[in-house]
Amino acid sequence: MFDGENCYRCGKWHKFEELTGDEQGWSFCRRCAAKLSTEGKPRRRCPTDGREMVKRKYSFVLVDKCETCGGIWLDAGEQQALRDFARRNPRGYVPLPFILP
Repeated sequence: MFDGENCYRCGKWHKFEELTGDEQGWSFCRRCAAKLSTEGKPRRRCPTDGREMVKRKYSFVLVDKCETCGGIWLDAGEQQALRDFARRNPRGYVPLPFILP
């Protein structure tokens, strides 16, 4: 019986009631959805020019982006999420919403 699916970020199977969807239609478990939320998270300063960066969700990672120089910051959690995703998708598929503007 089809009663769940894998979280798009962590790849673990969950029942439908344990998942939330985003604007692109991807399903995330509660734990991953919390990691993708910008609520209550401190803003970082750009290591290049010292300006405050904005938090942006791209596909399944939350990045800090400097609007001035265009630089992005991935912390260890986002880097690990990308590595895990690459292991689960050995053909190198990266979803289009991840491409940074």
